[in-house]
Amino acid sequence: MDVHVDGEAIEEWRRSYFLIFVLLCLNQEVTEGDRAGVVEAFNKQCLWDQLLSAEPTRKRRREEEERDEEEGEGEEGRNWNWSAVLNDPGNVASAALKEGVVCLYESDAAEKMRSLAIVFLQCSAARIAKQILKDEESEASDRNEFLTLSVTGLLGIVNDDDEKIQAIVSAAESEAGQQIIRDMSLSLLLPPLLVGVRKSLVLERAKSTRATVDHAEIVQRSHELAMQGAEWTYANSTDELDKTIILLSGLALLTTKGEDVLRKADAFKGRLQLPFLETIPPSVGVRAILIPSENRWVLFRLRRGVPEILASKKGIEGLKAVCLELTKN
Repeated sequence: MDVHVDGEAIEEWRRSYFLIFVLLCLNQEVTEGDRAGVVEAFNKQCLWDQLLSAEPTRKRRREEEERDEEEGEGEEGRNWNWSAVLNDPGNVASAALKEGVVCLYESDAAEKMRSLAIVFLQCSAARIAKQILKDEESEASDRNEFLTLSVTGLLGIVNDDDEKIQAIVSAAESEAGQQIIRDMSLSLLLPPLLVGVRKSLVLERAKSTRATVDHAEIVQRSHELAMQGAEWTYANSTDELDKTIILLSGLALLTTKGEDVLRKADAFKGRLQLPFLETIPPSVGVRAILIPSENRWVLFRLRRGVPEILASKKGIEGLKAVCLELTKN
Protein backbone atom coordinates (compact mmCIF):
# COMPACT_ATOMS: atom_id res chain seq x y z
CA MET A 1 0.00 0.00 0.00
CA ASP A 2 1.39 3.43 -0.95
CA VAL A 3 1.51 6.13 1.66
CA HIS A 4 0.06 9.51 0.70
CA VAL A 5 1.97 12.37 2.24
CA ASP A 6 0.84 15.98 1.86
CA GLY A 7 2.99 19.07 1.59
CA GLU A 8 2.77 19.87 5.30
CA ALA A 9 4.12 16.43 6.25
CA ILE A 10 7.06 16.86 3.86
CA GLU A 11 7.84 20.29 5.32
CA GLU A 12 7.74 18.78 8.80
CA TRP A 13 10.17 16.09 7.66
CA ARG A 14 12.50 18.75 6.23
CA ARG A 15 12.45 20.66 9.51
CA SER A 16 13.20 17.44 11.37
CA TYR A 17 16.30 16.52 9.39
CA PHE A 18 17.48 20.14 9.54
CA LEU A 19 17.24 20.08 13.33
CA ILE A 20 18.98 16.70 13.46
CA PHE A 21 21.79 18.19 11.36
CA VAL A 22 22.10 21.13 13.77
CA LEU A 23 22.27 18.73 16.74
CA LEU A 24 25.01 16.74 15.03
CA CYS A 25 26.94 19.96 14.40
CA LEU A 26 26.64 20.91 18.06
CA ASN A 27 28.30 17.63 18.95
CA GLN A 28 31.31 18.23 16.70
CA GLU A 29 34.62 19.96 17.29
CA VAL A 30 36.33 21.33 14.23
CA THR A 31 38.70 24.06 13.08
CA GLU A 32 38.41 26.27 10.00
CA GLY A 33 41.12 24.29 8.21
CA ASP A 34 39.10 21.06 8.26
CA ARG A 35 36.60 22.35 5.69
CA ALA A 36 39.06 22.84 2.79
CA GLY A 37 36.32 23.89 0.35
CA VAL A 38 34.97 20.37 -0.18
CA VAL A 39 31.29 21.33 -0.04
CA GLU A 40 31.82 24.33 -2.29
CA ALA A 41 33.52 22.12 -4.88
CA PHE A 42 30.74 19.52 -4.56
CA ASN A 43 28.06 22.17 -5.15
CA LYS A 44 29.79 23.29 -8.35
CA GLN A 45 29.96 19.80 -9.85
CA CYS A 46 26.77 18.92 -11.72
CA LEU A 47 25.30 15.46 -11.33
CA TRP A 48 26.34 14.38 -14.84
CA ASP A 49 29.95 15.30 -14.11
CA GLN A 50 29.75 13.22 -10.94
CA LEU A 51 28.62 10.24 -12.99
CA LEU A 52 31.38 10.76 -15.56
CA SER A 53 34.07 11.11 -12.92
CA ALA A 54 33.05 7.77 -11.40
CA GLU A 55 34.76 6.00 -14.32
CA PRO A 56 37.01 8.56 -16.03
CA THR A 57 38.79 7.85 -19.27
CA ARG A 58 42.58 7.98 -19.30
CA LYS A 59 42.49 11.45 -20.90
CA ARG A 60 39.93 12.75 -18.40
CA ARG A 61 41.89 11.30 -15.49
CA ARG A 62 45.05 13.06 -16.69
CA GLU A 63 43.18 16.36 -17.02
CA GLU A 64 41.76 15.99 -13.51
CA GLU A 65 45.20 15.23 -12.09
CA GLU A 66 46.63 18.33 -13.77
CA ARG A 67 43.78 20.45 -12.39
CA ASP A 68 44.29 18.96 -8.93
CA GLU A 69 47.96 19.94 -9.05
CA GLU A 70 47.06 23.50 -10.04
CA GLU A 71 44.08 24.05 -7.74
CA GLY A 72 44.42 21.43 -5.05
CA GLU A 73 46.52 23.41 -2.61
CA GLY A 74 44.03 23.71 0.25
CA GLU A 75 44.06 25.37 3.64
CA GLU A 76 47.02 24.67 5.88
CA GLY A 77 49.15 23.79 2.82
CA ARG A 78 47.41 20.50 2.09
CA ASN A 79 47.10 19.20 -1.45
CA TRP A 80 43.75 17.54 -2.19
CA ASN A 81 43.01 15.03 -4.91
CA TRP A 82 39.58 16.54 -5.64
CA SER A 83 38.40 13.64 -7.79
CA ALA A 84 38.99 11.18 -4.95
CA VAL A 85 37.47 13.45 -2.33
CA LEU A 86 34.30 14.31 -4.26
CA ASN A 87 33.74 10.73 -5.39
CA ASP A 88 33.50 9.57 -1.78
CA PRO A 89 30.10 10.61 -0.39
CA GLY A 90 31.39 9.97 3.13
CA ASN A 91 34.05 12.67 2.65
CA VAL A 92 31.51 15.20 1.42
CA ALA A 93 29.03 14.40 4.23
CA SER A 94 31.80 14.82 6.79
CA ALA A 95 32.85 18.13 5.23
CA ALA A 96 29.25 19.41 5.32
CA LEU A 97 29.02 18.53 8.99
CA LYS A 98 32.30 20.27 9.79
CA GLU A 99 31.33 23.37 7.83
CA GLY A 100 28.01 23.38 9.67
CA VAL A 101 29.87 23.71 12.96
CA VAL A 102 31.47 26.95 11.77
CA CYS A 103 28.09 28.24 10.55
CA LEU A 104 26.66 27.82 14.04
CA TYR A 105 28.72 30.78 15.14
CA GLU A 106 27.96 32.99 12.13
CA SER A 107 25.08 35.44 11.96
CA ASP A 108 22.46 35.07 9.20
CA ALA A 109 23.71 31.58 8.28
CA ALA A 110 20.35 29.78 8.45
CA GLU A 111 19.98 29.42 4.67
CA LYS A 112 23.53 28.14 4.33
CA MET A 113 22.86 25.64 7.13
CA ARG A 114 19.82 24.36 5.25
CA SER A 115 21.87 23.82 2.09
CA LEU A 116 24.55 22.04 4.12
CA ALA A 117 21.87 19.85 5.71
CA ILE A 118 20.68 18.80 2.24
CA VAL A 119 24.23 17.94 1.13
CA PHE A 120 24.77 16.00 4.36
CA LEU A 121 21.52 14.06 3.95
CA GLN A 122 22.14 13.23 0.27
CA CYS A 123 25.73 12.12 0.79
CA SER A 124 24.96 10.17 3.96
CA ALA A 125 22.23 8.27 2.12
CA ALA A 126 24.63 7.59 -0.78
CA ARG A 127 27.32 6.40 1.64
CA ILE A 128 24.91 4.03 3.38
CA ALA A 129 23.62 2.68 0.04
CA LYS A 130 27.19 2.20 -1.15
CA GLN A 131 28.10 0.29 2.00
CA ILE A 132 25.00 -1.93 1.82
CA LEU A 133 25.79 -2.67 -1.82
CA LYS A 134 29.39 -3.50 -0.95
CA ASP A 135 28.25 -5.92 1.75
CA GLU A 136 25.74 -7.61 -0.59
CA GLU A 137 28.30 -7.96 -3.38
CA SER A 138 31.11 -9.27 -1.22
CA GLU A 139 30.19 -12.82 -2.15
CA ALA A 140 29.51 -12.09 -5.83
CA SER A 141 32.12 -13.10 -8.38
CA ASP A 142 31.69 -9.98 -10.53
CA ARG A 143 31.35 -6.81 -8.50
CA ASN A 144 30.52 -4.62 -11.49
CA GLU A 145 27.47 -6.64 -12.59
CA PHE A 146 25.54 -8.01 -9.66
CA LEU A 147 22.10 -9.58 -9.99
CA THR A 148 20.15 -12.01 -7.83
CA LEU A 149 18.42 -15.03 -9.35
CA SER A 150 15.06 -13.23 -9.25
CA VAL A 151 16.21 -10.63 -11.78
CA THR A 152 18.95 -12.44 -13.70
CA GLY A 153 16.75 -12.31 -16.80
CA LEU A 154 17.24 -8.56 -16.95
CA LEU A 155 20.67 -9.06 -18.50
CA GLY A 156 19.18 -10.69 -21.56
CA ILE A 157 16.27 -8.26 -21.74
CA VAL A 158 18.45 -5.16 -21.58
CA ASN A 159 20.79 -6.41 -24.28
CA ASP A 160 18.32 -7.97 -26.71
CA ASP A 161 14.78 -6.70 -26.25
CA ASP A 162 14.61 -3.24 -27.82
CA GLU A 163 10.82 -3.24 -28.00
CA LYS A 164 10.27 -2.66 -24.27
CA ILE A 165 12.93 0.03 -24.11
CA GLN A 166 11.37 1.69 -27.16
CA ALA A 167 8.00 1.75 -25.40
CA ILE A 168 9.60 3.63 -22.50
CA VAL A 169 11.22 6.07 -24.93
CA SER A 170 7.91 6.60 -26.76
CA ALA A 171 6.19 7.50 -23.48
CA ALA A 172 8.19 10.75 -23.49
CA GLU A 173 6.96 11.65 -27.00
CA SER A 174 4.40 14.24 -25.86
CA GLU A 175 4.10 17.84 -24.71
CA ALA A 176 4.45 16.72 -21.10
CA GLY A 177 7.43 14.62 -22.15
CA GLN A 178 9.11 17.69 -23.62
CA GLN A 179 8.78 19.55 -20.32
CA ILE A 180 10.22 16.63 -18.40
CA ILE A 181 13.09 16.16 -20.87
CA ARG A 182 14.01 19.83 -20.53
CA ASP A 183 13.94 19.84 -16.72
CA MET A 184 15.58 16.42 -16.40
CA SER A 185 18.41 17.77 -18.53
CA LEU A 186 18.68 20.86 -16.33
CA SER A 187 18.69 18.70 -13.21
CA LEU A 188 21.66 16.73 -14.53
CA LEU A 189 23.65 19.68 -15.89
CA LEU A 190 23.07 22.58 -13.49
CA PRO A 191 25.03 23.01 -10.23
CA PRO A 192 23.42 21.09 -7.34
CA LEU A 193 23.12 24.28 -5.29
CA LEU A 194 20.76 25.72 -7.91
CA VAL A 195 18.87 22.48 -8.60
CA GLY A 196 18.27 21.78 -4.90
CA VAL A 197 15.76 19.07 -4.07
CA ARG A 198 12.11 18.71 -4.99
CA LYS A 199 9.31 16.15 -5.03
CA SER A 200 8.02 16.91 -8.52
CA LEU A 201 9.24 16.02 -12.00
CA VAL A 202 9.88 19.61 -13.09
CA LEU A 203 11.86 22.43 -11.53
CA GLU A 204 10.22 25.23 -9.61
CA ARG A 205 9.55 28.22 -11.86
CA ALA A 206 11.85 30.48 -9.85
CA LYS A 207 14.76 28.08 -10.38
CA SER A 208 14.02 27.78 -14.09
CA THR A 209 14.07 31.56 -14.36
CA ARG A 210 17.36 31.80 -12.49
CA ALA A 211 18.86 29.09 -14.68
CA THR A 212 17.87 31.06 -17.80
CA VAL A 213 19.76 34.09 -16.49
CA ASP A 214 22.83 32.37 -15.01
CA HIS A 215 23.22 29.32 -17.26
CA ALA A 216 21.81 30.31 -20.64
CA GLU A 217 23.85 27.76 -22.66
CA ILE A 218 22.67 24.83 -20.55
CA VAL A 219 19.06 26.01 -20.77
CA GLN A 220 19.37 26.38 -24.55
CA ARG A 221 20.85 22.89 -24.90
CA SER A 222 18.08 21.41 -22.75
CA HIS A 223 15.37 23.21 -24.75
CA GLU A 224 16.79 22.00 -28.06
CA LEU A 225 16.98 18.43 -26.76
CA ALA A 226 13.33 18.56 -25.72
CA MET A 227 12.23 19.93 -29.10
CA GLN A 228 14.08 17.20 -31.04
CA GLY A 229 11.62 14.59 -29.83
CA ALA A 230 12.30 11.60 -27.61
CA GLU A 231 12.18 8.90 -30.28
CA TRP A 232 14.41 10.74 -32.76
CA THR A 233 16.97 11.60 -30.07
CA TYR A 234 17.21 8.07 -28.72
CA ALA A 235 17.56 6.61 -32.19
CA ASN A 236 20.13 9.10 -33.51
CA SER A 237 22.12 10.57 -30.64
CA THR A 238 25.46 9.02 -29.70
CA ASP A 239 25.61 10.98 -26.44
CA GLU A 240 24.93 8.83 -23.37
CA LEU A 241 23.67 11.95 -21.57
CA ASP A 242 20.87 12.39 -24.13
CA LYS A 243 19.85 8.74 -23.89
CA THR A 244 19.88 8.90 -20.09
CA ILE A 245 17.59 11.94 -20.11
CA ILE A 246 15.16 10.32 -22.55
CA LEU A 247 14.95 7.08 -20.56
CA LEU A 248 14.40 8.92 -17.27
CA SER A 249 11.70 11.07 -18.86
CA GLY A 250 9.83 8.11 -20.33
CA LEU A 251 10.10 6.23 -17.05
CA ALA A 252 8.81 9.29 -15.22
CA LEU A 253 5.65 9.50 -17.28
CA LEU A 254 4.97 5.78 -16.96
CA THR A 255 5.42 5.62 -13.18
CA THR A 256 4.32 9.01 -11.81
CA LYS A 257 0.66 9.01 -10.82
CA GLY A 258 -1.73 11.48 -9.24
CA GLU A 259 -3.13 14.96 -9.70
CA ASP A 260 -0.92 17.28 -11.76
CA VAL A 261 1.77 14.74 -12.65
CA LEU A 262 4.32 17.41 -13.56
CA ARG A 263 4.20 19.70 -10.53
CA LYS A 264 2.36 18.07 -7.60
CA ALA A 265 2.70 14.28 -7.72
CA ASP A 266 5.71 12.48 -6.25
CA ALA A 267 8.19 11.90 -9.08
CA PHE A 268 8.40 8.23 -10.13
CA LYS A 269 5.84 7.58 -7.37
CA GLY A 270 8.78 7.57 -4.96
CA ARG A 271 10.23 4.39 -6.47
CA LEU A 272 13.39 5.97 -7.92
CA GLN A 273 15.76 7.86 -5.64
CA LEU A 274 17.82 10.56 -7.34
CA PRO A 275 19.98 13.20 -5.62
CA PHE A 276 17.66 16.04 -6.65
CA LEU A 277 14.43 14.30 -5.60
CA GLU A 278 12.85 14.30 -2.15
CA THR A 279 9.94 11.88 -2.38
CA ILE A 280 8.20 9.46 -0.06
CA PRO A 281 8.76 5.87 -1.25
CA PRO A 282 6.04 3.20 -1.31
CA SER A 283 5.98 0.83 1.64
CA VAL A 284 6.32 -2.29 -0.52
CA GLY A 285 7.70 -3.25 -3.92
CA VAL A 286 10.92 -2.90 -5.85
CA ARG A 287 12.68 0.46 -5.71
CA ALA A 288 15.82 1.89 -7.29
CA ILE A 289 18.57 4.29 -6.34
CA LEU A 290 21.39 5.98 -8.22
CA ILE A 291 24.80 6.01 -6.52
CA PRO A 292 26.54 8.92 -8.32
CA SER A 293 30.03 8.22 -6.94
CA GLU A 294 30.00 4.89 -8.83
CA ASN A 295 27.62 5.74 -11.69
CA ARG A 296 25.68 2.73 -10.47
CA TRP A 297 21.95 1.99 -10.59
CA VAL A 298 20.71 -0.36 -7.88
CA LEU A 299 17.41 -2.22 -7.66
CA PHE A 300 16.35 -3.25 -4.17
CA ARG A 301 13.40 -4.00 -1.91
CA LEU A 302 12.87 -4.01 1.83
CA ARG A 303 12.33 -7.23 3.78
CA ARG A 304 11.35 -6.56 7.37
CA GLY A 305 12.98 -3.14 7.01
CA VAL A 306 16.29 -4.50 5.73
CA PRO A 307 17.35 -3.66 2.14
CA GLU A 308 17.77 -6.64 -0.19
CA ILE A 309 19.80 -5.83 -3.30
CA LEU A 310 18.28 -7.32 -6.45
CA ALA A 311 20.51 -5.86 -9.14
CA SER A 312 23.43 -3.51 -9.56
CA LYS A 313 24.66 -2.30 -12.94
CA LYS A 314 26.69 0.70 -14.07
CA GLY A 315 25.95 3.37 -16.64
CA ILE A 316 23.24 3.34 -19.27
CA GLU A 317 22.80 -0.44 -19.03
CA GLY A 318 22.03 -0.08 -15.34
CA LEU A 319 19.41 2.57 -16.09
CA LYS A 320 17.82 0.30 -18.69
CA ALA A 321 17.54 -2.47 -16.10
CA VAL A 322 15.88 -0.04 -13.69
CA CYS A 323 13.44 1.16 -16.37
CA LEU A 324 12.41 -2.37 -17.29
CA GLU A 325 11.94 -3.50 -13.68
CA LEU A 326 9.98 -0.42 -12.54
CA THR A 327 7.62 -0.64 -15.54
CA LYS A 328 7.14 -4.41 -15.32
CA ASN A 329 3.69 -4.22 -13.76
